[in-house]
Amino acid sequence: MRPIKLTVEGFTSFRTKQELDFTELDLFAITGATGAGKSSLLDAITYALYEKVPGKVTRKADIPELVSQGEQSLKVSFQFQLKQTEYKITRSWKDRRSGTKTNFLLDHLEQGQWQRCDRSVEDILGMDFDTFTRVIVLPQGQFDEFLKGSAAKRREILRNLGGLNIFEEMRQRASDRVKNAQIKLAEINGKIEGLELPTDAEITTNQTELETLEQNLPQLTEEVAIAGKLLEEEEKLLEQIRRLEKLQQNLAQINLKETEIEKLKQKLKIAQAANRLKSDWDRVRDIRQRFTKTSDNLQDATDKLARAKSELKTQQENRDCLQAIASEKEAQFDRRSQNLATAEAYSQQEGQAKIEFSQAQNKLQQKTKQCQEREVEVRQVRETVTKAQKKLETVNNTLAQTSPDTSRLEILDMVVPLIPQWETAVRQEQTVREKLDRTVKEKQQLQSEHTSSLEQLEVIEVKLQEAELSLEEAKASNDRFARKNHAAILRTALYPGDDCPVCGGKYPEAHLLPFLTDAEIIELKPLEKFVNNTRQNCQQAQTTLTQIITRLESLQKQETSLQQELKIAQIELSKFQNQIADILKAEVWDSKALKQEQKRLSEQNKAYQQALIQKQKVEAELERSEQSLEFCQNNIETAREELDAANAEVEYRQQLLVEIQDKLHQVTNGKTYDSLKHELERDKNQWKMQKQETDAKFNQAQNHFTQAETTYNNSNENFAHTKSQQEHLETQWQVALADNSFTEISFKEALVTETKQQEWQKEIASYTQQKIEATSRVREIKDNIGDRTTDEASLTKRREAKQLAEKKLEESREQKIELEIWLKNAATKQQQSQDLLERQQQVKQQEHIYQTLARDLQTNHFQAFILEHLERELVTRATVLLQDLTDSRYALKIENGEYRVEDNWNAGEMRGIRTLSGGETFAASLSMALSLSEKLSMGAEIGCLFLDEGFGTLDRETLDIVTRTLESLRQQDRLIGVITHIPALAEQFTQIKVQKSQLGSNLRVELC
Repeated sequence: MRPIKLTVEGFTSFRTKQELDFTELDLFAITGATGAGKSSLLDAITYALYEKVPGKVTRKADIPELVSQGEQSLKVSFQFQLKQTEYKITRSWKDRRSGTKTNFLLDHLEQGQWQRCDRSVEDILGMDFDTFTRVIVLPQGQFDEFLKGSAAKRREILRNLGGLNIFEEMRQRASDRVKNAQIKLAEINGKIEGLELPTDAEITTNQTELETLEQNLPQLTEEVAIAGKLLEEEEKLLEQIRRLEKLQQNLAQINLKETEIEKLKQKLKIAQAANRLKSDWDRVRDIRQRFTKTSDNLQDATDKLARAKSELKTQQENRDCLQAIASEKEAQFDRRSQNLATAEAYSQQEGQAKIEFSQAQNKLQQKTKQCQEREVEVRQVRETVTKAQKKLETVNNTLAQTSPDTSRLEILDMVVPLIPQWETAVRQEQTVREKLDRTVKEKQQLQSEHTSSLEQLEVIEVKLQEAELSLEEAKASNDRFARKNHAAILRTALYPGDDCPVCGGKYPEAHLLPFLTDAEIIELKPLEKFVNNTRQNCQQAQTTLTQIITRLESLQKQETSLQQELKIAQIELSKFQNQIADILKAEVWDSKALKQEQKRLSEQNKAYQQALIQKQKVEAELERSEQSLEFCQNNIETAREELDAANAEVEYRQQLLVEIQDKLHQVTNGKTYDSLKHELERDKNQWKMQKQETDAKFNQAQNHFTQAETTYNNSNENFAHTKSQQEHLETQWQVALADNSFTEISFKEALVTETKQQEWQKEIASYTQQKIEATSRVREIKDNIGDRTTDEASLTKRREAKQLAEKKLEESREQKIELEIWLKNAATKQQQSQDLLERQQQVKQQEHIYQTLARDLQTNHFQAFILEHLERELVTRATVLLQDLTDSRYALKIENGEYRVEDNWNAGEMRGIRTLSGGETFAASLSMALSLSEKLSMGAEIGCLFLDEGFGTLDRETLDIVTRTLESLRQQDRLIGVITHIPALAEQFTQIKVQKSQLGSNLRVELC
């Protein structure tokens, strides 16, 4: 990955927009005061790529910590190149009232246009966040501590840098799962003990009792049904007797309402007669109301007609007055319109003239600026031609001094890549041989220990047999004494002539047995303790012997494996030696001298090729510069001619504008065209609105008069028609009242609503229906009862008999349910016990697995193996890098867990790391950092590196070594950035200065 451009805004200390262009940078230093934001540049790159920042932001909720103080948003854009393709990533974050908003864009450049890219950043770079931060940003200061620290300190640093903390976390998790498994086992054991499993005999007994109950239940159910049926018949008889008494009472009450019902029937007859005249009464009442309403309407129409006639006369007079002055107004408006048209023409000419004058002035400014630019361009091109001529002369001199030996270089290019493999094979052969020697020595020592442990075990087994025999004899002796004492105790309770429980005969007093003393009893605890200790010693000796045998077998296998590895290593070493000898055509060669010669010839050839390329570039540049100079000289003459023409055009346009402005002033008397036009439109609109208002009022008055006249005529006709209808209906109404023997007052009193009549009819019908039903039901119940009789005492006896049968049935059912529940619970407990035992076995297996995993992942086992292997790989690669950085002087070695360097300039002398100077230590720690970077990148392309140089101060010698080391890195086609606060080091390279201010940090690039 090669950075191209970084843009930040609102990010940490960079409040305002800052851009950093990497295109012209290859080796540079990042400098600035503490807190200015040096590390924020690297944080911005990682945030753009992964939306994370090491040690600060690992989740989206932490993003606000990156926003500049006082700001509500941030934006980071990062452009880079990878495998001939340019990519651009833009991330932004904004805090809004409705919540935060995050945007992310990933584009790639295709045929000069940015296109949306659907790949992930991890896929493009081939690295995740953790790998990127370890590979791109090298913690050189930590490797300085790594080389000089103790073995435990190196292991901790390497674990952190290599991301191997995961093994410790895995071991901790495995230990936690062992604890969880042990807790689960305790819970399962507790559950098994708390189940209280029933015995098989209990299950069989309860099962037999359940079957007996199930056989008796049908008979008990039948007895309950018979008792219930007898009770039901007795209850129905008593209920019918009580219902008969109640019905007889209801019939007597119904007969008391007969007189009232007769009066209601007469009242209903009169109401029905009045109801038949109701339609005639409704028509009479309606015509009376209509007559009153038409009379009132006729009076209102007469008044409105008079008012409308007066208003029409007034509006007619106003309209005639306005029409008298209309012709004079129209003539006045025509004259003003003609003057306005003339002013409009001059105004348009004035506007066009101003535009043309302004365009002429702009053109004059452009030509003036263009002429000045052409003059500057001519001077610059002349300087470029001069520089190109000097460069060409320098390049020709370089080519004349360079003469590469390409044939020898080709041979060395084939040999040098094989030398590190040959050296690795040598070290590998030595390492395997050393391991084999250690294994043989350890095997011989264990064989001696095996013989000694076997003899010791035989001695302990003899002692154990003797101790067990002594313990058995002591127990037998104590049993005999205890039986004698028991017999003596029994005989003390007997009298002469009693049966003796000891011998079976008659007890004489002379047979009294003496008691034994405690001194005659042998103490067993010391013997048992001795036996247990001896048995433990025997088991321990057997365990030790088994471990020794197992270790001997392992060492035997290891010895065989190492012998095979030694043969393979010797074959590999011989292969590389033969390859190098075949290429060089020589059996004896010096690897260091070959490397130095290859490096010298490569640099000479590289310089020659670069000089050739530089000559071609300079010649092409000189030719382009000469052509540009000729073209610029022609352009400046043309620009001067165009400048004179532009001056003449400005003067002409200015004179024409003054003439048009004078004519416009004569027509408008100093007023503008827009103001005159506005006044004319305003006066016309006012006159038009006045005419429209007068016509509208006249038309409205005329309409009102017409409507009032029509309303009056309609009201007069309705009044006459309604009066005729009223006289006719009044005559018919009096005849109808007389025919039905009603006056109008008695008719109103007799008038009842149909709803009320229906209520009376329902009341009469209900009375008749109730009387018929009561009589029928009394007769029916008497027929059902007949001669039968009963009372509450008989009913109580029936209830008690039924309750007794139900109680027996319920007790049997409850007992059956209890037995079924008990049997079901017993089966459930048995199943639970089986499940718990299976679960117990599973948890024990898991506990064993995690115990084994936790033991194997301990720091002194698996992690130690991984760290040792990784450390050796790093040292092997770092040695190659260190030799490149120090002209093959130093090589890293590990002896007895300590780092040392092999000084090839002093006959391979081995030196401690602490004896190196500051610059040499920097080269060694940088080699280790680069080695880890290459290892962790897993083959991904690394186009840039950022170093933390890790020094407090630098003397002149150290400064020179550090500078040469970093310069050598630049030759590997990588962009190298050094974060430093040492001015002497920063001044050697291009500087990116990060400066603090009240408005936020800003960036400034200073060339070296």
